[in-house]
Amino acid sequence: MPHALVLMKAHIITFGCRSNQCDSRWIAESLFKVGYEMVEDAAQADVLIVNTCTVTAEGERQGRQAIRRARRDNPNTIVIATGCAVQAEPASFLSMPEIDYVADLQTRSKISEFVQGLGLRVSPTLLSATGETGYCGFFSNPSDDAVYEHARVPLKIQDGCNNACAYCIVHKVRGPSRSMPPEDVFRHLEALGKAGVREVVFTGIHLGGWGRDLDPARNLESLIRRAVMRRLVERIRISSIDPAELSGELLDLLAAGEGLCPHVHLPLQSADDEILNAMGRKYKVHDAAVRIRLLKQAVPHAAVGLDIIVGFPGETDKHFERGIRHLREIPFDYIHVFPFSSRPGTPAAQMEGQLDADTIRQRCSRLHKMSAQRRREFWEKSLGSIRSVIIEYKTGDERWFGHTDNYIPILLPPGPNKPGDLVAVGLYELEDSGVRGDIIR
Repeated sequence: MPHALVLMKAHIITFGCRSNQCDSRWIAESLFKVGYEMVEDAAQADVLIVNTCTVTAEGERQGRQAIRRARRDNPNTIVIATGCAVQAEPASFLSMPEIDYVADLQTRSKISEFVQGLGLRVSPTLLSATGETGYCGFFSNPSDDAVYEHARVPLKIQDGCNNACAYCIVHKVRGPSRSMPPEDVFRHLEALGKAGVREVVFTGIHLGGWGRDLDPARNLESLIRRAVMRRLVERIRISSIDPAELSGELLDLLAAGEGLCPHVHLPLQSADDEILNAMGRKYKVHDAAVRIRLLKQAVPHAAVGLDIIVGFPGETDKHFERGIRHLREIPFDYIHVFPFSSRPGTPAAQMEGQLDADTIRQRCSRLHKMSAQRRREFWEKSLGSIRSVIIEYKTGDERWFGHTDNYIPILLPPGPNKPGDLVAVGLYELEDSGVRGDIIR
């Protein structure tokens, strides 16, 4: 006679953005609260949760591949699929024989409650019976007893998106913009600070939209100002914000240097106005460039990163070369380069002028070279300075690795330190993977 499984260990595989990483952390905390041990090896897990991404078709493919591999490596584990790809295509995930259960975004926050009652594996079942889509959720109750492996932890304070960019399906999957109320944000910050987290990264699907749906309406700058004043954690970092949202007030907060890391990442997506218009982006390259120059004038040591999508349908050689010329005039410090990936269900997937893979690959190579040059120049300018560094982990050669407040990777000599230590470091020599430094105090 079959007997119920005793479930004690869980593992989570996460794909996609920081918001997904934050959701996985919340799921892990909720599992910990009901008695699960989170293990690093998926093969040891009684329950395996795969948190999928649907931004690109390739990202979704990787999620499915991970599910198949997990089932092959651990036939006895219970596999639960969740995340944006599941929300976009629930039926296709329900049809995968490797999956036991599917949790849409409506029920992702209830996975820990569900697994408490799991017994025999059954046919795949959608945990949410409502069929609702576009759920934007937060775990409003922070964990008081969680243990964090990283000194830098993402905190999702916003979900969903009111934009409808031509290449993106996330606004359909996660629904309209929703904001975590400020009192909940501060409760999370307090819990994270008490747990020893030194840096929190505010993140969201459209982070700059935080607060607009609240009553009364707020803005991200007001939240950041209150957060750095209260100093519940030592450093706040902001993840991606649209170029148009790099406001004067935000520049002032970055320039003040009081708990907000001098680092912004802007999803510019293209450096050509015609392509930006085709993408449905709501700004011009010139306007973004002006805001970046103002930031660099106010905070010369601030790091500025860009997202650029290469090979959007209709991107001719003329568009690309014009974009290259514009980028040369923008004082950015690195680029995250994304080859365009056609996502079914988006307007871009149906557009004329789809580019071949070789052309996209060649263009990506040029941007990667530009990014590497800018990054090295930024690191060189930092030599001789003293910056605060959070120690993150030990490298293979026993050195300590961490990041400065302006996101320069730092290599430190072996010593009596530990992950999470916040130290002042003098930067003195370049390496291929970062800058060598010495602890000053």
